[in-house]
Amino acid sequence: MKKVLAFIGFIISFVFPNHLIKCFHVCFTYIYTGYKKRLFGGFWENSVLVPKSTMLVGLKNVYVGKNCIMRAGIQLTAYNRYKKYNTTVLLYV
Repeated sequence: MKKVLAFIGFIISFVFPNHLIKCFHVCFTYIYTGYKKRLFGGFWENSVLVPKSTMLVGLKNVYVGKNCIMRAGIQLTAYNRYKKYNTTVLLYV
């Protein structure tokens, strides 16, 4: 299956220029961000969540500020209660 997909990618490389593929990747990143941002406690403008996030737990307690970029492989965890404390994660620039 991997070889078939790689061959399809090889054929597409003759049809689509490289900058068009990058444009698709950027568009998919913003679609992914829009899909995931409702899971967060707060997600402000111009912030981006790059696909392939590995572990996202307790996002209702995570607030993302303006202009944050969370790259692939990010792990965010915030539990509702830890012992007797409430946990909140604030990410901002």
